[in-house]
Amino acid sequence: MKSIALILWLVLGNGRETFLSTQYFEDEVGCIAKAEVIKAEHAAQGRKVRFLCQKVIEEDTNVDMYGNPLPPGHEDAN
Repeated sequence: MKSIALILWLVLGNGRETFLSTQYFEDEVGCIAKAEVIKAEHAAQGRKVRFLCQKVIEEDTNVDMYGNPLPPGHEDAN
């Protein structure tokens, strides 16, 4: 299961950031390795990239639209 998300931002000259992309990985080591490669590619073009490797939290489908637990056997119609 791909449980780590690599989120990339391009840092603009005025200090602002713009979203680049999201990719998913099996583990944090692979995520960081790919992030470093992408960061180096952008640096070679004079651009700065910021990244985050974040664990993906699976959605709990046993709650209603407000986050309240559903009773056992309930069919949710969100």
